[in-house]
Amino acid sequence: MTSPKLKFPWLLFLITVLLLGIDLYFSLTNPLTAVSQKLGLASFLFRFILSISFTIPIFISMFFGAWSFMLLSKKPEFSLLANSIFILTLVLLSGVVLGVIRSHFFSGDIYGMYKTMTIIINYIYSFGYLIGFGMLLYSTTKELPLARNWNIPISIFIVILIGAFYSFILLTSPDRAVSSVEGITPSFFLPDLWIVLTIILPTLLGWFFAIWAAFRLSDIYGAFTTTTTTVTTKEGFKNVLYGVLFIVFSAIMLQAILSIGTMRFISGGLLLILVILYLFVALLTVGNFFFLKGARRLIQAT
Repeated sequence: MTSPKLKFPWLLFLITVLLLGIDLYFSLTNPLTAVSQKLGLASFLFRFILSISFTIPIFISMFFGAWSFMLLSKKPEFSLLANSIFILTLVLLSGVVLGVIRSHFFSGDIYGMYKTMTIIINYIYSFGYLIGFGMLLYSTTKELPLARNWNIPISIFIVILIGAFYSFILLTSPDRAVSSVEGITPSFFLPDLWIVLTIILPTLLGWFFAIWAAFRLSDIYGAFTTTTTTVTTKEGFKNVLYGVLFIVFSAIMLQAILSIGTMRFISGGLLLILVILYLFVALLTVGNFFFLKGARRLIQAT
């Protein structure tokens, strides 16, 4: 007999479907921009297919994340882990919703509300992931003391490698702060100093927290293999570890998309854009699927 804790969350599902419908409506009724026309997105049918194939997986991913939070929050020992997953899910939902509102209502006011909302969205991603990954790292202290810090240098090294490339791409984008090309909107609307202080540094710190958390979850899983801990619990933490890895990759991919800049993005052509976007969606969906799978295992084991 299935545990009541693992019943399908129909109310959450209905809310997700409702939000999906609203998002699709606004996406499909957005005014066509010069960039959309240049990419050949004038056809409503083509835009509809693209919106469906991109938006549905995004909301499925958020459904997985919210369901994981609901399961883990039932157990006090997993409250920090649950809250970190909730924040990571909320960051994505906020960015998607505000992005749709920005494009639908303020596309004609580039240096007014459109600019303000772009700055807010970028800050949601940079500081939201920082808080979410920081809480994820803190949640690992429940299972493993912070004294085991051998993996800090490795985490720093990985972040430096990825961060150097990310910073170079962002700070060499020709339309990061202003744009001289009609129809091309700036990516950040911020001077370089503010980009470094409020976008790059929080982003890199968030990645460091996430990579360190992944190492620590790996340590936790390794420690469990030498104890009498149930197989279900070990499998639960293993799936959470996989979820963290995929979510980190998706976060890096998202920041790469935002940092490339519109001019570089469209110069790659529609095919390259679709490959990048669908890769991001795939990483995100798989990551939240593993979160859900791990949450179900951990709840079953307790």
